Amino acid sequence: MIPPRLMGWDQVTAWTAARVRELAADTRVPDAPDLRLFEHARSSVGGGLEWLDAPADVRDLWESRVAPAWPRWAGVVGRYLAARVHGSWALYAGMNLGPVRQAVDVARVVLQVEAVRACAERAAALDASALEHAIRRSDLLLVHYADPDRLHAPVGDGEEPPVPRVAS
Repeated sequence: MIPPRLMGWDQVTAWTAARVRELAADTRVPDAPDLRLFEHARSSVGGGLEWLDAPADVRDLWESRVAPAWPRWAGVVGRYLAARVHGSWALYAGMNLGPVRQAVDVARVVLQVEAVRACAERAAALDASALEHAIRRSDLLLVHYADPDRLHAPVGDGEEPPVPRVAS
Protein backbone atom coordinates (compact mmCIF):
# COMPACT_ATOMS: atom_id res chain seq x y z
CA MET A 1 0.00 0.00 0.00
CA ILE A 2 1.29 3.46 -0.89
CA PRO A 3 1.16 5.86 2.08
CA PRO A 4 -0.91 9.00 1.49
CA ARG A 5 0.93 12.09 0.35
CA LEU A 6 0.19 15.53 1.70
CA MET A 7 -0.11 17.03 -1.79
CA GLY A 8 -1.61 15.85 -5.04
CA TRP A 9 0.38 15.93 -8.27
CA ASP A 10 -1.29 19.19 -9.33
CA GLN A 11 -0.08 20.86 -6.13
CA VAL A 12 3.38 19.33 -6.51
CA THR A 13 3.55 20.55 -10.10
CA ALA A 14 2.49 24.05 -9.03
CA TRP A 15 5.04 24.05 -6.17
CA THR A 16 7.79 22.88 -8.52
CA ALA A 17 6.95 25.57 -11.09
CA ALA A 18 6.95 28.27 -8.40
CA ARG A 19 10.27 27.04 -6.95
CA VAL A 20 11.85 26.93 -10.43
CA ARG A 21 10.74 30.54 -11.07
CA GLU A 22 11.99 31.63 -7.63
CA LEU A 23 15.41 30.01 -8.05
CA ALA A 24 15.87 31.24 -11.61
CA ALA A 25 15.21 34.82 -10.48
CA ASP A 26 17.28 34.74 -7.26
CA THR A 27 20.20 37.18 -7.41
CA ARG A 28 21.25 37.01 -3.75
CA VAL A 29 24.76 35.97 -2.74
CA PRO A 30 24.80 33.02 -0.31
CA ASP A 31 27.01 32.92 2.75
CA ALA A 32 30.16 30.81 2.61
CA PRO A 33 29.40 27.14 1.89
CA ASP A 34 27.95 25.02 4.69
CA LEU A 35 30.55 22.26 4.75
CA ARG A 36 28.15 19.96 6.59
CA LEU A 37 26.02 19.82 3.43
CA PHE A 38 29.10 19.35 1.22
CA GLU A 39 30.29 16.46 3.40
CA HIS A 40 26.82 14.93 3.15
CA ALA A 41 27.12 14.94 -0.67
CA ARG A 42 30.71 13.69 -0.53
CA SER A 43 29.82 10.88 1.85
CA SER A 44 27.09 9.68 -0.52
CA VAL A 45 29.71 8.60 -3.07
CA GLY A 46 29.99 4.84 -3.17
CA GLY A 47 31.07 2.03 -5.40
CA GLY A 48 34.79 2.49 -4.80
CA LEU A 49 34.70 6.10 -6.03
CA GLU A 50 35.96 9.10 -4.06
CA TRP A 51 35.47 12.86 -4.10
CA LEU A 52 37.96 15.50 -3.04
CA ASP A 53 37.69 17.26 0.30
CA ALA A 54 36.65 20.89 0.24
CA PRO A 55 39.67 23.19 -0.07
CA ALA A 56 41.10 23.97 3.38
CA ASP A 57 40.63 27.71 2.88
CA VAL A 58 37.15 27.43 1.33
CA ARG A 59 35.65 30.29 3.36
CA ASP A 60 38.44 32.76 2.59
CA LEU A 61 38.44 31.83 -1.09
CA TRP A 62 34.65 32.11 -1.23
CA GLU A 63 34.80 35.64 0.19
CA SER A 64 37.74 36.79 -1.93
CA ARG A 65 37.31 35.07 -5.30
CA VAL A 66 33.77 33.78 -5.70
CA ALA A 67 31.23 35.82 -3.73
CA PRO A 68 32.18 39.18 -5.30
CA ALA A 69 31.52 37.79 -8.80
CA TRP A 70 28.46 35.67 -7.85
CA PRO A 71 25.86 38.37 -8.73
CA ARG A 72 27.14 38.48 -12.31
CA TRP A 73 26.41 34.76 -12.66
CA ALA A 74 23.25 34.63 -10.52
CA GLY A 75 21.04 33.88 -13.54
CA VAL A 76 23.15 30.90 -14.54
CA VAL A 77 23.32 29.64 -10.97
CA GLY A 78 19.58 30.10 -10.53
CA ARG A 79 18.81 28.16 -13.70
CA TYR A 80 21.18 25.39 -12.61
CA LEU A 81 19.45 25.11 -9.24
CA ALA A 82 16.03 25.30 -10.90
CA ALA A 83 17.02 22.35 -13.05
CA ARG A 84 17.98 20.46 -9.89
CA VAL A 85 14.39 20.98 -8.63
CA HIS A 86 12.71 20.14 -11.91
CA GLY A 87 14.71 16.97 -12.44
CA SER A 88 14.98 15.94 -8.80
CA TRP A 89 14.62 12.28 -7.95
CA ALA A 90 14.08 13.46 -4.39
CA LEU A 91 10.69 14.79 -5.49
CA TYR A 92 9.56 11.37 -6.63
CA ALA A 93 11.28 9.27 -3.98
CA GLY A 94 10.39 11.43 -0.97
CA MET A 95 7.16 11.64 0.92
CA ASN A 96 7.16 15.43 1.13
CA LEU A 97 9.00 18.49 -0.16
CA GLY A 98 11.72 18.42 2.51
CA PRO A 99 14.05 16.15 0.50
CA VAL A 100 13.70 18.43 -2.53
CA ARG A 101 14.56 21.51 -0.49
CA GLN A 102 17.53 19.64 0.95
CA ALA A 103 18.62 18.53 -2.54
CA VAL A 104 18.64 22.16 -3.73
CA ASP A 105 20.55 23.31 -0.66
CA VAL A 106 23.10 20.53 -1.16
CA ALA A 107 23.40 21.36 -4.87
CA ARG A 108 23.99 25.05 -4.06
CA VAL A 109 26.71 24.21 -1.54
CA VAL A 110 28.40 21.70 -3.85
CA LEU A 111 28.38 24.32 -6.62
CA GLN A 112 29.86 26.88 -4.23
CA VAL A 113 32.66 24.53 -3.17
CA GLU A 114 33.40 23.50 -6.75
CA ALA A 115 33.45 27.18 -7.80
CA VAL A 116 35.94 27.85 -5.02
CA ARG A 117 38.02 24.88 -6.17
CA ALA A 118 37.96 26.08 -9.81
CA CYS A 119 39.00 29.60 -8.79
CA ALA A 120 41.78 28.27 -6.54
CA GLU A 121 43.13 26.11 -9.38
CA ARG A 122 43.16 29.15 -11.68
CA ALA A 123 44.29 31.61 -8.98
CA ALA A 124 41.60 33.94 -10.32
CA ALA A 125 38.13 35.25 -9.59
CA LEU A 126 34.99 33.46 -10.74
CA ASP A 127 34.48 33.79 -14.48
CA ALA A 128 32.42 31.92 -17.09
CA SER A 129 35.02 29.21 -17.53
CA ALA A 130 35.40 28.56 -13.81
CA LEU A 131 31.62 28.50 -13.32
CA GLU A 132 31.17 26.09 -16.22
CA HIS A 133 33.81 23.83 -14.71
CA ALA A 134 32.14 24.06 -11.27
CA ILE A 135 28.72 23.17 -12.72
CA ARG A 136 30.16 20.18 -14.54
CA ARG A 137 31.97 18.98 -11.41
CA SER A 138 28.83 19.49 -9.32
CA ASP A 139 26.75 17.40 -11.71
CA LEU A 140 29.45 14.74 -11.81
CA LEU A 141 29.21 14.42 -8.04
CA LEU A 142 25.45 14.82 -7.61
CA VAL A 143 24.20 12.93 -10.66
CA HIS A 144 26.86 10.36 -11.47
CA TYR A 145 28.97 9.61 -8.37
CA ALA A 146 26.47 9.97 -5.52
CA ASP A 147 24.25 7.11 -4.48
CA PRO A 148 20.74 8.64 -4.72
CA ASP A 149 19.44 6.94 -1.58
CA ARG A 150 22.37 8.21 0.48
CA LEU A 151 22.33 11.64 -1.16
CA HIS A 152 18.62 12.19 -0.47
CA ALA A 153 18.74 10.79 3.07
CA PRO A 154 18.28 13.41 5.77
CA VAL A 155 21.44 15.31 6.67
CA GLY A 156 23.02 14.59 10.03
CA ASP A 157 20.64 13.61 12.78
CA GLY A 158 17.62 13.17 10.53
CA GLU A 159 16.46 16.75 10.76
CA GLU A 160 16.25 18.91 7.68
CA PRO A 161 19.29 21.15 7.32
CA PRO A 162 18.83 24.78 8.25
CA VAL A 163 17.84 27.04 5.40
CA PRO A 164 21.09 28.65 4.21
CA ARG A 165 21.26 32.37 4.86
CA VAL A 166 21.53 34.37 1.69
CA ALA A 167 22.75 37.96 1.79
CA SER A 168 20.40 40.43 0.16
